[in-house]
Amino acid sequence: MKVGKLRHKIDIAYRTASTGSRGGPTSTDWEDLYTNVPAHIEQLSGTELEQARQLVPESTHKFVIRYHGGVSLGDRILFSGAFYYIDSINNVEERNFWQEIVATKSNEIVPIETVPI
Repeated sequence: MKVGKLRHKIDIAYRTASTGSRGGPTSTDWEDLYTNVPAHIEQLSGTELEQARQLVPESTHKFVIRYHGGVSLGDRILFSGAFYYIDSINNVEERNFWQEIVATKSNEIVPIETVPI
């Protein structure tokens, strides 16, 4: 992968859980892990699933970035006003130089304050 192909900017966030006075989880928030990460993006598939008698689009993308430690399954990516949940992470050739991340686009509505202008 040539660095010049990293044309897009993505944010990667991880899930945090707050605990109540009794030690149980009270809410789940997202904290930025990395912001403005240069990435190359490819759409891998587009399928439609029938869910509750309506069609729901499902879209899978591959994000290629320079290696960033700490990215894990369950994290999410914000790209172009949409959330993508990470399904797999490949440390290319185990050299800690490139990461290929496969993620599925969410149907969640992104809050306006989250979308970069």
